[in-house]
Amino acid sequence: MTDSSARAAVLVDYSRVERQLGVTLQGDAGAAIVAVGYGRRTRTFSSTQPYDVVNRLRRDVLKELTATVDVRLAAGIHLDLAAQRGSQSTNRAGDAASVGDVADYTRFVGSAGLRYRF
Repeated sequence: MTDSSARAAVLVDYSRVERQLGVTLQGDAGAAIVAVGYGRRTRTFSSTQPYDVVNRLRRDVLKELTATVDVRLAAGIHLDLAAQRGSQSTNRAGDAASVGDVADYTRFVGSAGLRYRF
């Protein structure tokens, strides 16, 4: 018989080495300021706990591409547009237990805003 609601004490180690690199290019295009950026994050988790299945020997890489446009519509009024695309890959591809930040994923985030300075 198995009790699926039983609690078990399992040691977890969140130690990791994380490296980040980011580059942004920005320029003026008439009444607009345009910026394009690229970022890369790599993480290597070093848990040696035998039952720490989430962090033991896990590696992931997140690559992000961003673009922003700030358009001056009138004195003190600006339109802000932004887009961000991120893609993470891990060494856990195909692992059904990998979810959220542990799994491979791709995301797209877009935003628009109106700004008034007074």
